[in-house]
Amino acid sequence: MAITIYHDFQVFQDISGTLNKIDFENFFLPKEDIYSHYIKPYLVPNPFILNGIKFSSPCCLFTTYDMHKNHSLLFLEKNGLIDFPSITNGVILTFESLLNSLVKVTSISGETLTTTICKDHDPVLLGFISSNGIKRIEFIESPAFISSMLFTISS
Repeated sequence: MAITIYHDFQVFQDISGTLNKIDFENFFLPKEDIYSHYIKPYLVPNPFILNGIKFSSPCCLFTTYDMHKNHSLLFLEKNGLIDFPSITNGVILTFESLLNSLVKVTSISGETLTTTICKDHDPVLLGFISSNGIKRIEFIESPAFISSMLFTISS
């Protein structure tokens, strides 16, 4: 079964069903460090595992705060990866401050889909569903700032 790509949140939600949310709002910060997060990035463990999802970058992972949009972002470098547990059927991400980028998605069965994210709009919404399950998302040509991620798992 092929990997299907989505740019419309409502269509993605209608097809995928119940969604689990991950956002990066001060998630990695001790309460006493929230103010410093406005000024400088905050390094997080690399790799970092949250709800069974592994975020990793070649050098480092960090969160930063976008004062103009009033929320936190997770930064993954070029060749950064997001690995999903085998029960993940779909994922939709919100990208911000993104350069044009090549994104490669791999299903559990080894199928791949490569797509270009063009920096025409901010934020960029990009979702993927596969009945075989989503295994990995890789950011090939540029880094990515992710403000939120929703995913669906099989029951």
